[in-house]
Amino acid sequence: MITAGTSVTIRHAGFWLRVLAGLVDSMILAIGLAVVALVVGSTMGVVYADQASPEVPFYETLGLIGLVGTWSYFVLMESSARKATLGKLVLGLRVINAHGDRLSISQAVARFLGKVLGVLTLGSGFALSGLTRDKQGLHDLLAGTFVVRVH
Repeated sequence: MITAGTSVTIRHAGFWLRVLAGLVDSMILAIGLAVVALVVGSTMGVVYADQASPEVPFYETLGLIGLVGTWSYFVLMESSARKATLGKLVLGLRVINAHGDRLSISQAVARFLGKVLGVLTLGSGFALSGLTRDKQGLHDLLAGTFVVRVH
């Protein structure tokens, strides 16, 4: 546990609570991407996925929007004054640095890139949060961050 000052003890968020927050965030991002796909598809003349053609870079455009949107969601939300994504906010979790402060943009970017590594290692980077003393995943270890409970 991190102790902030002399009277406040911060509790690290457990693995399953973090998984649940991740599922909420995934649903939010999926719904957002579906809406974007409808808008982009209609402006590009693609109503059904099988109508996409090599001349219409629908999938490439959608993939780029999805990547930038996901990056923006995590980096901007976790480095904001709220210190959390919507999924973490719903569950009473916050992402902080080693001093208990909000993340800098560079820490949030490092954390996001660490999540990419976590995916590339077939989830083992995320599994670390259930095994380490301070419940840090690979992305937290790389960025020097902690996910804590505020309830």
